[in-house]
Amino acid sequence: MSHSSPPARPAWDLLEPADVRVGIRPGAAPVVTICGELDIYSAPQLRDELLGVVRRHGPRLSLDLGDVTFLDCAGISVLLATRRRAHQWRER
Repeated sequence: MSHSSPPARPAWDLLEPADVRVGIRPGAAPVVTICGELDIYSAPQLRDELLGVVRRHGPRLSLDLGDVTFLDCAGISVLLATRRRAHQWRER
């Protein structure tokens, strides 16, 4: 009698969304502090947070990425898209 192991679950099914936290230090140009992993799982949340900051505080802001523990192309894409959106907002 052979014992077979249960079917393997796909790797993406084992992953949970990464934790990303965003804080704001107010000032003439607010500083947005980002902590955690910036990847494909946290990118949508980060995008929403950063666009909300631009809407509330305007296009002039700085990012503090000192506590980012991982950054992949999805995270970089969100940062670049936020930069483009801020420039468009400034040109209105």
